[in-house]
Amino acid sequence: MLAINLLIDGYNSESEIELLTKKASAFTASCLSINQKLCFCRSKLGQVYARAAYRAYLTGWDPQTWLQRAGENLTVAQKQNAGLDAEQGAALAHIVEASVLVQGKQDARPALLAVKEDLARCFRMAPNDATCRAHAVEAEWVTADALAGQGKPFVAVLQGALEKARLAAQSPEKLPEARWVLAESHLRHARALATPRVAGPADSRLRDAHIGDGLAATEQVFAINPNHAQGLATQGALYLLRAQTTRERAAQTQAALAAAQALDRALQNDPLLSHRYAPLLAQARSLGASP
Repeated sequence: MLAINLLIDGYNSESEIELLTKKASAFTASCLSINQKLCFCRSKLGQVYARAAYRAYLTGWDPQTWLQRAGENLTVAQKQNAGLDAEQGAALAHIVEASVLVQGKQDARPALLAVKEDLARCFRMAPNDATCRAHAVEAEWVTADALAGQGKPFVAVLQGALEKARLAAQSPEKLPEARWVLAESHLRHARALATPRVAGPADSRLRDAHIGDGLAATEQVFAINPNHAQGLATQGALYLLRAQTTRERAAQTQAALAAAQALDRALQNDPLLSHRYAPLLAQARSLGASP
């Protein structure tokens, strides 16, 4: 089951992911036929569905079917005190649910409250768990997105996300996602500081510092996994932001070319990220080619 969960990130079509989830469901049915009280059976299946929902959301597909299946299995697993796997899976599923609600300009507070409760149980079991620390950062991003969508101040929430990301990156677990959330948090902060209605002229140095710190954080990701697609995508987005906010033409071109290279590698490694990052790649190529 763990192998199936890991394979989801390497599959590049909805039909392939659906086939994997069917295999996971068949494994769970076999597991439960031995003993209906084997709680890890449902927690592992719930994790697979949560991961499938996350992949669907990143790709622009509707994740509702996988979210429903994740919820059905993880709710049972949590009631059976299935442990860390159940709480990690539930937190991810609720983060995806909240993200979809924010995207649709709907109230995400109940889903975010559920994430908070999932993570509280996780941290009671494993105070330094890297996966749950990373999910805590992602929940802050969703909260910030919700506030931004309502025209409310959100930079303080991004600062909270950054502080949690620093804790995640300090985890002794060799988990690239725990380092990626730090790079992505710096990117989100830098983007906010590049928006005139959010930041003033004096914030340009702070913005540039976040870009530099974000790029440094991507190197932590690549030290664990040199081909981490989301790490490459974030690296490319950071370089693109540097190019877009740099006035000196040579430096702008250099940053744009670095952005294009990183984004191209990201999409080669994970074509499903094209929904989000292909437009950035086009911008980077255009900026790098401009006279």
